[in-house]
Formats: sequence, structure tokens, C-alpha cells
Amino acid sequence: MIGKTNNIEDYQKTTNKSTRYDILHHMTQTITTLLSVFTVLADATIVASLLVWLINKLTGSSYGQNIVKRIQENHTILLFIIPLIATAGSLFYSEVAHYNPCRLCWFQRIFMYPQVFIAGTALVAKTRDLAAYIIPLSSAGAVIAAYHYVEQIKATLAPLDPLIPCSLDGTSCAVKYTFHFGYITIPMMALSAFLLILVIALVSRKK
Repeated sequence: MIGKTNNIEDYQKTTNKSTRYDILHHMTQTITTLLSVFTVLADATIVASLLVWLINKLTGSSYGQNIVKRIQENHTILLFIIPLIATAGSLFYSEVAHYNPCRLCWFQRIFMYPQVFIAGTALVAKTRDLAAYIIPLSSAGAVIAAYHYVEQIKATLAPLDPLIPCSLDGTSCAVKYTFHFGYITIPMMALSAFLLILVIALVSRKK
């Protein structure tokens, strides 16, 4: 009788553990898909912004002035929302999905996390001159994220090369926890966020 009870308890524990794993797996997949979609939209916005800027520069035109005006009017809330999503996403991956961040991930976090508090404070205090603080942080973060992404590409092109851990816990900077739409990894998500923040910050300074 005791043996049967123990077997039932073990089965229930195994079932509960399996159920929790399935829920976490589906949650991680859903959030990764959402973040990947946001990344694609961010990349499209960045490319479109560069094209419009280039066309205006070469032709002396003034395309997109209405959009520029809207961004300037709402840049504070945009500069708060984007790093907030990036920060929440990175914390979900490390604290809920249990993806160990590597050293380069931590460097990117150093330059992303403060932006939430800077923009949040500016939003509450109704201060509009954020660019002077946001641009240096996002520029440095974008460089690190780009380097991190290149390391992942190199690892993909040369899979037989040993992946040297860049963290004390053995986490490799070249490991890809996610890969969506043929190019999106976590460093690419960070790079897109940093670049979109840069675009908005630069547009907010445009006279």
C-alpha cells in the first residue's frame, strides 16, 4: 500500500513537472515570437528612416515631415517604451526561461537598463531633452550588440571551431538560444532596439 502511494506521488510530481515545463516552453515560444515581430518592425522602421534621410539629403526634399513631427511630439514615451520592452524581455529570458546571459549580454544590459529609468524620470518630470543621455548609451550598446551578433554568425559559419566560453559559468557568447525569421537572435533583438532608440533620439533633436 505504501509502495503504491509512493508511486502515485512520484507520478504526480513527474506530471506536474512536465506540465510546468510545457507551460514555460509555450510561454517562451510566444514571447520570443512577439519580440521577433517587434524586431522585424524595428528593422523595417530603421531601414525606412535611413532611406528617407538619404533621399532628402540627395534631393533636398522634405519627405516624412509629418512623421518626424509626430515622433518629436511623442519621443519621450517612445524612448521609455522601447527600452522597457527590451529590459523586460532580457529579464524574462534570464529569470524565467533560465537562459544564462554571457558577458556580452551583461554589457548590453548595462547600456539598456538605465535608459528605462532615465526616460521614465523624464516622462514624470516632463523633461524633453533626453537625447544627450540616450545617444551615448545606445551607441555603445549597439556596437556591443553588433559585435555579439557577428560572433554568432562566425560560429554558425565555422561550427567545428570550439566555442570559447566568455563567462565564468561557461556560457558561450556564440550560443543562440533563439533563431527566428532566418536572422533574429537575442543580440539582434538588442541591436535593433538600440538602433531604433538612436533613430528616435536623433529625430527628436532635429530642428
